Amino acid sequence: MRADRAVSDVRVLACADRMYTRSQVDALSAGLAATLARRGVQAGHRVALMSSNRPEFVFAVRAIWRLGASAVLISPSWKAGDVGRALEVAHVDRMHIVTPPSRILGVLNIATVLDTGAWMRLHRRFVLDTMPQHIQSDRITAEIAVAPIVLTIASHPELEKFDLPSLRYIMWCATPVTASVADEMTRRTGVGWISAYGTSEVPVIAAVTTTEDVGADELDALIADRLASDKRPRDIVFVPEIPRLPSGKALRRVLKEQYGRTSDQ
Repeated sequence: MRADRAVSDVRVLACADRMYTRSQVDALSAGLAATLARRGVQAGHRVALMSSNRPEFVFAVRAIWRLGASAVLISPSWKAGDVGRALEVAHVDRMHIVTPPSRILGVLNIATVLDTGAWMRLHRRFVLDTMPQHIQSDRITAEIAVAPIVLTIASHPELEKFDLPSLRYIMWCATPVTASVADEMTRRTGVGWISAYGTSEVPVIAAVTTTEDVGADELDALIADRLASDKRPRDIVFVPEIPRLPSGKALRRVLKEQYGRTSDQ
């Protein structure tokens, strides 16, 4: 009994001049868990959590886990638009897995489904007619696709014959969206788009088409209002054209070399 009391009184968390013992962390986490439960949080739910580095983050995560729910972590540096987009895509419950699990997108989609308690259909390979057929029959709610797949689907001669009202959006991954292809898919299916690609794949932060001259300072101010500090570009360079593959993927190596940088910089 004394050993248990000694363990519970061990300090396990410090932040600035605040100290917490194990028993205090447990008690504060339990109290927050009770509050979340009264507000309807149950096992299998997803709870959005935005917090800086502070003790309350620890209590919140432990409280969410105590209820068997999942914590959806949101950076406190995000702007309102970032948070809105994150919440918009946080309700995925039925998904296709077409990309190979040996690639990051495939395994990430599988892990996401397993972690959130969603449902998935694995495809042995991409077959043009199979995807829209299963979107229709399985009532797929989220389609995660890369450029070659999207280009192929957009060229389907009978795409309009499939009933796709369950599909909330198509998420275009790995490359910036090719506007003409996205517009054609939306015109033929009525489904909108979400763009999702990592910072290692971003050739530019923003592409702007205007009827007036726009300076770097104006773009910098626009970006500052919409992006977290770690996402803002250090330099803005205006180029007449971005070299791309037919799929829409930017040729970063070519772009770098055109402007005096080696491909490994």
